[in-house]
Amino acid sequence: MKNSGRTSGKNLRKKKSSRDDVILVQIGNLSRQINAVEMRLDSKINNLDVKIDSVEMRLGTKIEKNTVAIEKLSQGIDALGEDLVAAIKDTIMIRKHVGMALPEEE
Repeated sequence: MKNSGRTSGKNLRKKKSSRDDVILVQIGNLSRQINAVEMRLDSKINNLDVKIDSVEMRLGTKIEKNTVAIEKLSQGIDALGEDLVAAIKDTIMIRKHVGMALPEEE
């Protein structure tokens, strides 16, 4: 008598083993794909790091130049302020000397 629609234990093990082999192949394929993606991402991350370093260097240089320019401008403004104070004092002294009215302080 034949097995009517039944699968023997040996055939079940073969089918299970065959499915396991297919699954292992698929896992291997996925693992290779993941590794390839990781390599591409690592490459892109390295490129980004290089670009970021370059931008940081350029910005650092610009900031340094701007800082120097701001310091020079501040010195110029301070000098102009000193010149203005000296000019006002001179004007007051001249007005006193020639007898002109002095501006009233508020």
